[in-house]
Amino acid sequence: MLRKTYIFIFIIIGLIFFKVQENKNWEHTTGTINKIIKTSDNSYSFQLHYKTLIKNKTITHVLQGHYKKPVDNQKIPLKYIKNNPIKYELLQPIKYIK
Repeated sequence: MLRKTYIFIFIIIGLIFFKVQENKNWEHTTGTINKIIKTSDNSYSFQLHYKTLIKNKTITHVLQGHYKKPVDNQKIPLKYIKNNPIKYELLQPIKYIK
């Protein structure tokens, strides 16, 4: 029984360590949504811009296929991978016009 307890504790410590390591690979910033275009299939296309710490470089993503119109010029918190800044994750949902 004691051995199972040690194995369980070791697994928990390992998971915590890997979670801390994973968080070190991400950098937080704020993106801006703009250039909203209504497409021929009545969906919306728009751009998401954010600056990185790597030479203050701006990354632009074109997001397509949204059937609600997003709020123009909204600021949205996100995180990106430090060594691959084109991979990002939004930290809040996009706000849409009702």
